[in-house]
Amino acid sequence: MKNVIVIAPDKLDKIFGDCKRAQAYVAIAAFHDCNKFCKVKTGRLRNSARVNLLTGELIWDTPYAKRAYYLG
Repeated sequence: MKNVIVIAPDKLDKIFGDCKRAQAYVAIAAFHDCNKFCKVKTGRLRNSARVNLLTGELIWDTPYAKRAYYLG
């Protein structure tokens, strides 16, 4: 026997909104935690960091960011 949960459409919008807000908070917290481990020689890598609040992506945008991530 299958259990079925029915959510009213007006409640669904609230749930999606709450999930998006939660995702933004988690992304910002992860950003602050990860930025602590960024190498700081000139500060360029750390200063290039940004958070996409819609997708939750953390981005460090320098030519050597990928190399610094994989090689340490």
